[in-house]
Amino acid sequence: MSYTPNDQQWRVIREATDHLLVSAGAGTGKTSTVVDHILYHIGVPVEGECSGDPIPLRDIAAITFTNAAAADLKRGLRKKLRDAGRRREAYLVDTLRIGTIHAFCGAILREFALHHGGHPDAQVLEEGEANALASEAVRDSMVAAIEEGTGKEGAMPGLDELFAVRSFKDVADDVGRLLAESDRLAVIAGNRADLDAREGAIVDRKSVV
Repeated sequence: MSYTPNDQQWRVIREATDHLLVSAGAGTGKTSTVVDHILYHIGVPVEGECSGDPIPLRDIAAITFTNAAAADLKRGLRKKLRDAGRRREAYLVDTLRIGTIHAFCGAILREFALHHGGHPDAQVLEEGEANALASEAVRDSMVAAIEEGTGKEGAMPGLDELFAVRSFKDVADDVGRLLAESDRLAVIAGNRADLDAREGAIVDRKSVV
């Protein structure tokens, strides 16, 4: 499918500021425009025009919202570099800082891990992995609460009342939801004194997850 930049896209392509945000709806040509912006500034002609002061491709960082968008951007950039005869740079596309904000931050943390006492192999969890770990932590916390026993000295207040009317799964689901809604939890915890025993037990259990 042919693509010719319109006036607004040309403004984006030629923009020479260090930081550029491209925001537009689906199907409006964002990916093609960003690809052409990169090409333009590394000295690859776009419709016969390119920057007179090109910068190295390795100095480019392109941050997208989703993994799918990042893959599309890399694919488009790689193809146009090959079409322009810049095959060596096309081979380097997967090594560039092109990806989601999480991937971008993860790469920086790994690159400078030794400077801040981190591990150079640290990985940023995908959302599904993070949710799975959070669910596991919630379950472990609830099991620990049960093993501590209800009605025993030192046990968390409210557990007797809570498990008398709620199942393990229901309680774990409630704790998990609060874990994912930190702002809401902060408000609820701030009014801890107004909660009944069962509600208080859920909030207190979340605090040790």
